[in-house]
Amino acid sequence: MVKRVLIVDDDPAQRRILEETVKRFGFETRSTNSGEQAIETLEGAERNSISLVLLDLVMPGIGGMAVLEHFKGRTSPPIIVLTANGSVDAAV
Repeated sequence: MVKRVLIVDDDPAQRRILEETVKRFGFETRSTNSGEQAIETLEGAERNSISLVLLDLVMPGIGGMAVLEHFKGRTSPPIIVLTANGSVDAAV
């Protein structure tokens, strides 16, 4: 089974860069542009096909921190948080 990476970022250029980078390593990608769509994907029919999530921290609506809180204590694939607007407090 091919592993699929869910890319969650509201910036279309950043999504495309991540998609192409992940594909070069031989993985399939599924992309969404919001935290809401990420939650729907991870709780929907595709949930078992996602092996890793690359999650933007700052997005309109439900952001990355809210997505992390939503899955706290639940089963989910590993989540790597990415941001261009980071601070030391956010990283910790």
